[in-house]
Amino acid sequence: MLSTVLRVLSCGSEWGGYVARALEEFANAIKADGVFAREDAWMAKKILKWLGITVAVLLIAVIAIAGIGSSLSLDRDYTHTNNTAALPLLSSELSSSSSTPALVRISANGFEFRARVAGSSDDAPAVILLHGFPVTSAMWEPMIMPLANAGYRVIAFDQRGYSPGARPDEAGAYAIAELVSDVIAVADAVGVEKFHLIGHDWGSAVGWSTVLSHPDRVVSWTGLSIAHPAAFFDALENDSDQQSRSSYFALFTMPLV
Repeated sequence: MLSTVLRVLSCGSEWGGYVARALEEFANAIKADGVFAREDAWMAKKILKWLGITVAVLLIAVIAIAGIGSSLSLDRDYTHTNNTAALPLLSSELSSSSSTPALVRISANGFEFRARVAGSSDDAPAVILLHGFPVTSAMWEPMIMPLANAGYRVIAFDQRGYSPGARPDEAGAYAIAELVSDVIAVADAVGVEKFHLIGHDWGSAVGWSTVLSHPDRVVSWTGLSIAHPAAFFDALENDSDQQSRSSYFALFTMPLV
């Protein structure tokens, strides 16, 4: 039991390593002749036993919570998929009188994208909003209606992989170039030639590539959280602080994480 606890703690945080070393020294002291009376040794073993049980229970709880969260986020019962399939397809007219964004499906690039739309369908300037990881277009809820009320036509769609109707199996289907093609296809599907573009996090990475590859389509660009690709990749190569902050990228290719 003690060896298991020590292994678990030593694989954790720096604090866990300190605790593991302290417990090991404590256990060695228990074994030493004459250090503890029999009653003290019995009590120490009892403490270690309950500590091991506590650690095991905490680990089980963490695994259970992660499993439940994974089940919900992966839409295992297809509730999200079915609800999305029941949404109306984008019509030729968007109501500008509604106080909330309309939830619709947009057919584009061979897929159906779940989207939040608001504003006028006429010649009003358009704004396309690109969400980040691991959220959806819901992150833009506080901005959609203020933009619509200011006279903009707003389109915030769940990107490839997030929309149930846009989840190809091949890993290569999620390359930046493919995601950029989705942005342009969605703009074409809603009848927008030029648009303002706003992206956050992963959406910002997609947005930068959209601007660089289709500058004729983008009126203005606002990138949040992600700098220009050249600056960002330079920091990844040469800035130890940025390397540390972006180290979680490696988890994206690890199974079951």
